[in-house]
Amino acid sequence: MRGLRSFVGFKQIGLVYERDARHAGQPKYTFRALVRLALDGLVSFSGYPLTLVTYLGIFSLVLSLALASWAVVDACFNHLAPRGWASTIIVMLFMGGVQLVSLGIIAEYLRRIFLEVKGRPTYIVRKVIGLSRKKAARTDGSVMPVNERARGKAGRSLERDRPAVNDRPTPQKAR
Repeated sequence: MRGLRSFVGFKQIGLVYERDARHAGQPKYTFRALVRLALDGLVSFSGYPLTLVTYLGIFSLVLSLALASWAVVDACFNHLAPRGWASTIIVMLFMGGVQLVSLGIIAEYLRRIFLEVKGRPTYIVRKVIGLSRKKAARTDGSVMPVNERARGKAGRSLERDRPAVNDRPTPQKAR
């Protein structure tokens, strides 16, 4: 997926070039497929839509409070609004706002759980300072992140830190 290249976080530059015209055939991506790709990229690599839902809920709550204050002033002085209209709209806006804010909070929790479950690294070690590459490497060949080295796990695999199933002591039967 195209978004993974920018997700890694390395320095990137743009290259300007002129592409020749297509020699034969038509592009396989239709407008619908391009829109689907754009939405997939927006939803997969951004939490902005979830934040937008939360902000929309907050806006709805503020609007309902402003409308409630207007309804109170109108009921006391002007009497311009139809009877029952203001209370119905205020309750609908307020409850919709509460639902949107709640949905946004739950969605943000789910997004963070989803990002954690993916298991992507939070950072990439560019340079190892003060520790030889051999000591910093895991048994699978990957470089151990700094936070694991700081806990004293340098040079050991995480799997080797745990005892194997057969190495655990078996309980003795009472006679």
